[in-house]
Parts: sequence; structure tokens; C-alpha cells
Amino acid sequence: MKRDGFCFDQYTFGSVLKGIAYLGVVDLGKQVHSVIVKTGYERNVFSGSALLDMYSKCGRIRDAYAVFKCIPERNAVSWNALIAGFAQMGDRGTAFRLLGCMEREGVSPDDGTFASLLTLLDDPRYYTLTTQIHAKIIKFDRVSYITTTNATITAYSECGSIEASKRVFDKVGGIRDLVTWNSMLAAYVLRDHGALALKLFIEMQRLGIEGDLYTYTSVLSSSIESIHRDQGKSLHCLVIKRGFDQATPVCNSLVSMYLKVNNTCMVDALKQFNSMELKDSVSWNSILTGFSQKGMSEDALKFFAWMRSMPFGIDHYAFSAVLRSCADLATFQLGQQVHVL
Repeated sequence: MKRDGFCFDQYTFGSVLKGIAYLGVVDLGKQVHSVIVKTGYERNVFSGSALLDMYSKCGRIRDAYAVFKCIPERNAVSWNALIAGFAQMGDRGTAFRLLGCMEREGVSPDDGTFASLLTLLDDPRYYTLTTQIHAKIIKFDRVSYITTTNATITAYSECGSIEASKRVFDKVGGIRDLVTWNSMLAAYVLRDHGALALKLFIEMQRLGIEGDLYTYTSVLSSSIESIHRDQGKSLHCLVIKRGFDQATPVCNSLVSMYLKVNNTCMVDALKQFNSMELKDSVSWNSILTGFSQKGMSEDALKFFAWMRSMPFGIDHYAFSAVLRSCADLATFQLGQQVHVL
């Protein structure tokens, strides 16, 4: 465009900066920033907000704040981009102070504002603050905005109130999307309500709602203590049918499920492990821990030796499992060798 003599405007910069933010190429973003300054669009609320968003998403919060101060008439997009940047950094205090400043300037928070703030409410200490934000969501008539609803379900569950999560979920029956269902499933998993998660998943199947990677990872994780072997096999068949049988997070959950439903046998778990095209440290640690917990200490040590030949680091979970196996075998000398690794 530049070579062909076309003039840039705020919409051009907005589109370009959105792509840069997605890629995280902050150096290119700085070059575009200099062009924005030269063409006089730095104080434009549209291009300024896009620039602010780019810096925030690239983790350059000081640069984002400097741009924010240069925008004379800030709108909700400007405020949301800055709040999201501080939320991404985990700076809870600044993010909530900005909410107060935003309201004092007469800018109403929207679903983007609330969604960012709710991600910071991840501990029972913040339950009261979560209820206050929820009250604001109702006050500003944002209940029907699904992004806000999903974030509210998650926040309540992380603050320890599965009942509040369920109330929010039940009230938005007509506008639920897959993320809403996944949020409620994840809430049950987080609070160890495996039977309720499995029941919710069955309801999804009854309604014809097809799950995604996150759905199956959640339901498999939650069902580990709630199902017997035949139910586990049925879930595994659904995973294959939906095409998630090579998705590493789902495969890891299947391995864990088989380890739990087969108290004395490793066959199904090993079969699942061996079928995986892409294994991560969780995959390897699950099998190693399975050997150790089932008293198959010699197999655990052989498996650990195999792990050491793999191109990834051995973490503390693996060391704990193999040391437990050394203790079971009373192999003091081998335990010392593991200790110095």
C-alpha cells in the first residue's frame, strides 16, 4: 500500500496492529507506531486504542500506558485494552483501580472490561469482590453477553462457590455456547464433583451438543473417580469418534483414567500411551507414577531409564516416583545414584 502511494488511516493501522498483536512481534509494532506518530494518528482514539492493545498483548505495559495517556478522548475500547494488559500481568490492584477511574470519567464498563477483571478473581479470598463485579454486570445489563457469563462461572468456581457458578449457568440457558458448558464442566472438575461433571456431559450428549478438546479433557479428568472400566471405554470410543484420539491433553487424561479404573493392571494405560504420536512430560510421568503406585518397581526403574534417553528434562514428579520405587526395592545404592542426577 505504501509503495503504491495509498494513504493510511486509522482503520489501516487498526487492522495491521491487530495482526501484530496476534503474532507478538513488538519490534514491528514499534515501527508502525512511528508511522502513526508521523501521520498524526497517535491521538486518534481508534488507532491509539489499537496501538495500546498491541503493546498490552505483547506484555509492554509501560508502553501501553504511555500511549493511553496520549489519547485525549478515551472510550471503552481504550480502557479495556489497558485493563486487559494489567490483568494479563496479574496486577490485580491496578486493574481494579483503572475500573474506578474509568467509571469516574463517565465511561461505562462493558463485557470486555468485566471478562478481564474476572480472570483475576481466582481464590476464595476474592469471593466478595466477585459478587460485587457480578452485581455490576447485572447493573450494566451485561448478563446476556456470553463472554461475561462464562468468565463469571469460572470466577465463582475458583473462589470456591460451585453453587454460584451453577446459578449463573442455569440462568443463561437460552444463550449458552460451548464455552459456557466447558466452563461449568471445568468448575465441577476444579471442585472435585466428578459425578456432576459426568452428568452434565451426558446432558450435552442428549441435547446434541458436540464437545471439543477442552470438553473431553475435562470430563475424562472429572470421571476418573466416578466411572468403572466399561464407562471409560465408552468415553474412549467417543474421543475416537470425535477425532481427538491424538490430542495430547485428551490422551493424557485417558492414560490417567485407565490407571485409576484398573487398580492392579497397567495394560490399558500402556496401550493408550504407546498409541500416542506426541507425548509430553505429563504422559511419561503418568506411566512412571502408575508403575510406582501399583508396586511394579522394577518396571518403574526400567521405564525411568527409558525416559532419561528422551530429549526432555526429568522433573520432580518423575524423581519422586522413581525414588519411591527404589525404596520399595530397598535399592539404596540406586537411590543414591538417582539423588545425584
